[in-house]
Amino acid sequence: MKTLHIAVALLTLVTAGHAQTPAPTAPASLPTEPTGITYRYFPRQFVQWVGPELPYSMIELDVDDRGVKPTYDAVLTDRATGKRVHYVNQQLELEIDRFAGAEAHLVPMQFDEPAEAAKGATYLLRFVTETNTPVSWQFVQGSDVTGQGGGMNPLATPNPVLLYREQAAVAGEGTALKVGAITSTADMWKEISQPPYFVAYHGALSQDVHTLAFVPQTIAWKIDPAAAAVAPAADWTLTSPDGRALTAHVDSLTDGVAILHEIHPAIGTSVTVQARQTPTGWVLERLVYGPSATKAGKSEHTLTLNFTAGDAGALKFDVVAGRKKNIASGDVTMTAEGGESWTLTQPAWAHREPVIASESQSRGQAAPQSASQGATPVATTAH
Repeated sequence: MKTLHIAVALLTLVTAGHAQTPAPTAPASLPTEPTGITYRYFPRQFVQWVGPELPYSMIELDVDDRGVKPTYDAVLTDRATGKRVHYVNQQLELEIDRFAGAEAHLVPMQFDEPAEAAKGATYLLRFVTETNTPVSWQFVQGSDVTGQGGGMNPLATPNPVLLYREQAAVAGEGTALKVGAITSTADMWKEISQPPYFVAYHGALSQDVHTLAFVPQTIAWKIDPAAAAVAPAADWTLTSPDGRALTAHVDSLTDGVAILHEIHPAIGTSVTVQARQTPTGWVLERLVYGPSATKAGKSEHTLTLNFTAGDAGALKFDVVAGRKKNIASGDVTMTAEGGESWTLTQPAWAHREPVIASESQSRGQAAPQSASQGATPVATTAH
């Protein structure tokens, strides 16, 4: 039913070592990335914290320009309720946002930008909302992009979400959001400014932005070809009734440890899965997420989950940004029904409620999803 097989398989691995690892066969289940985790990567993200002139507390723009047509996802946060409304220019992004439970609208968008990111550079986003209200956002880069501006901040989302920025720059003077006839100009960021040498305004431009979300969902996969097995250089595709597809390639299989590379082509991300075969199933050892343009595990632009034995058959995991920066920790166990139960324990502001997810795999027709599950896109994340 699921590829983790945590409780029994982990105990077997810990007590019996590697000697009992069986020869690779065509098991009922193939090792895949966990159902309860979704990952997104955006090369750039823009943010402005908005003044009281407008009914919004923040505007955000995620930009992915790696494809033929750039993807734009702009978010307006309502000041009174905290509700985040998305405006996107591509259908897939609309489906991703709606699956995450957000209100989202597909609208024409115009984004003008300079030839290169540098202090003083000006960006301009324009679109019209579903209520026919024009939105114009000018973002001025107020500093060079450096690692000092990177890091992670809490997000007000219904499920646990880790958003990590590798590098960032602050907004500069002239950054302003205009909605309808009202303009809100970004105020000076007094807490970090040191005039006249350094003056920042309430906004930021981030580069290489990673989002790791823990999402409750159920997926029924169909394996093609039906005879797919874990063997060196093997390839297979997993498809779901709602149109999702996941391609996998076995990079290596040594002493019962498989390393697979899985790709989400529609959103340009990939994951390297390292799992160990035991007499009772596959046990996760490592997941490496990153943009698929540079193979996950071969680039600094990655988030890695390292798994170790926990208490009572659980697995503990640490989330590492790049090569060495630990940004989060948690636990994953199997539920009585055979699903995954994910809980973040660090950072201190992380959600503590477990997230339950499950999957099934078949070598014939994939099992239909229930009406309550609905259609979901290739990969998802909570915003």
